[in-house]
Amino acid sequence: MPEWLGPPARTMPGFSSQMGTIFKTSDAMLVVRGFEVYATGVQFTLELWVRDDRSPISLHEWFGERGTAPLATMLWFGVMLADGSAWTNVDPLDRPDDHSWFAEQPVQPTLTPQGGGGSPDHAVMRFWLWPLPPEGSVTFVAEWPQRGIPESTAVIDGAELRHVVEGASLIWE
Repeated sequence: MPEWLGPPARTMPGFSSQMGTIFKTSDAMLVVRGFEVYATGVQFTLELWVRDDRSPISLHEWFGERGTAPLATMLWFGVMLADGSAWTNVDPLDRPDDHSWFAEQPVQPTLTPQGGGGSPDHAVMRFWLWPLPPEGSVTFVAEWPQRGIPESTAVIDGAELRHVVEGASLIWE
């Protein structure tokens, strides 16, 4: 599997305990946490809670399809690295998002969904961020027009991610 699609096989990651609350309102909260750090990138968890479970969360609806026009129902989400490079789920694609690019290195950085789940009032999504961020700020950005949540951010330390990657190890070859 290409390194931009997910964590390397047979490798135990380094772990970062950093956590960022991207937004917290009276009826919704978005948190980024659970950073598993590898030499090639970082896997992390994005968690969304809503108070009003009469409008159940659907992962596909709240995160949308990258490359499609942003919808007001979507949670607009992105990440910006210290070198100025960025990724968002509302950017147009320079290639189809159908994994036809397995053998073709994408523009950096990129986020690849790694699965998720949840309940009507809580959704969890795992993502692979490739490549490993440079030292400096890693800024997570979100906006949710449907809920009236303006652009909000949380920042974690890229240097700390690079430090804990030293704890990553090959389990076996």
